[in-house]
Amino acid sequence: MFDVYWALVGFFLIFGVALFTIFRKRRKYQPVKSRSMAVSFYYLLCLEISLVIFCFHNSDVFDVKCISFWYVLIVGQNTLIALSSARAIRLYYLFLLNKRKLESAKRMYINITANTASGSKTSNSKDQKSNMNEKPSKMCNEYLDTLDLDVKLREVEKQFFKRKTRIYERLMPKALSILFLFFHLVFFLLTNLTDLKLESSCEKDGFHWGLIFHYIVIWPNVLVLVITTFLIRKIKDTYKTKNEINMSIINLCLYILFLYLPIYPESNYDHIRWEFLFLTLFQFMITFIYPIYWSTCFEKSKKQIKKDNQSDGASNSSTFHKFQKIIEGAETVQYWINYSKLNYSVENILFYRTFKAFKSLKKNKKKKKYSKMIEYMLKNFIENNSPLIINISSHVRNNIINTCKKEVEEEIPDNVFDEALNEVVNLMFTDTWPQFLESKLYFEMILKVEQINPDQYLKLQNIDADEEQEDENNLNLNKLNLSTRDSSSSTTTEEEN
Repeated sequence: MFDVYWALVGFFLIFGVALFTIFRKRRKYQPVKSRSMAVSFYYLLCLEISLVIFCFHNSDVFDVKCISFWYVLIVGQNTLIALSSARAIRLYYLFLLNKRKLESAKRMYINITANTASGSKTSNSKDQKSNMNEKPSKMCNEYLDTLDLDVKLREVEKQFFKRKTRIYERLMPKALSILFLFFHLVFFLLTNLTDLKLESSCEKDGFHWGLIFHYIVIWPNVLVLVITTFLIRKIKDTYKTKNEINMSIINLCLYILFLYLPIYPESNYDHIRWEFLFLTLFQFMITFIYPIYWSTCFEKSKKQIKKDNQSDGASNSSTFHKFQKIIEGAETVQYWINYSKLNYSVENILFYRTFKAFKSLKKNKKKKKYSKMIEYMLKNFIENNSPLIINISSHVRNNIINTCKKEVEEEIPDNVFDEALNEVVNLMFTDTWPQFLESKLYFEMILKVEQINPDQYLKLQNIDADEEQEDENNLNLNKLNLSTRDSSSSTTTEEEN
């Protein structure tokens, strides 16, 4: 009774702590992403620990029944690990498909902003200045025409790849998990249910059939796990599969230990008891202690990053000014667009430029084009099914959609897309900008653009300032013309009198 009591106490204590860490900290301490799989991991682990506690208190009970029960637990836990590794293999297959998608998208993005960028390399500075002095609505229409073609191509490509990925998304994880389950169940049946027990599995000549079946079943699992760990490491940056990598390596280590676990019968079970204890502690360290350690280290690194960001606030302001100049420049923005095509984040700069065109339409008070522009930005950038969807928060997206659905156009405020623009600019500055500084395109931009005369370079960088100065000069000229007309009219009236 005392042994059963301690086994139950150990089970409920560890399982309670595991449930608390899972549901309190919101998946920070989980060995896998799925919460139900994590609970089942900890449940089976606690059963193993309670079994070991029970067997250590009562050495007489530690017989073939306990070993078979322990094998049942190992089958369950390794099945869950097999499911996580099957998910990782599915992600790797999707990674290969997405690679093809991105290559085709790269070809599609070649023609984006072709009309706005045409003649930037061949024309002189005077021609560039005359192009920039054109009406913004004209440039906006040309820009939107080029975008419409690419949007249609992207929608067709989406439908094409959906048909191909459906079969593999459904069948691959199920097939792999069934394969792993088959291996484990065959191993369990051959060692426990077909009279191949530890005491009666030897024949007269000393040949051990249970050991042969043991090696036959274990080695395919080892081979599959080696392949999965190799594949998962390739996609750890694209898909966050660090937990799947760890669990597949754990399962691989356990299988290698199983290869050296003696199955042949002996009268003394002490060495088997200690090996079971070692394996159970190993699984406990990996499924319980390691996620907690990793999450605490992650929290410390986040705090350190916050401190570094606070200390580097002054330097960030100067770099943001430089980043803003490159985005708004006439020639420098083309280098940014080319790099964002390679980085597959061109929708951010496209949204930024359409937003600028949207603001210019509002200044010119063109209501028809203004309403069309709102619909265009909603369909192509903001809505959930849009082909060039930007990465913004859900509440900002919902606010924009709700405000733009108003029946009266005058009720739509001017700053509808301002919050989305702030998030997009912040994303470009924090994510794409540091990578752009280390790229070859950045050095090409420095060599080509900064070799121009500094006055001309400043004009190219400060297009808006030049336009405002020209508007002011035009206003001053109009005032002078009006004043001369008034003076001339006054002189004529005096002469007539």
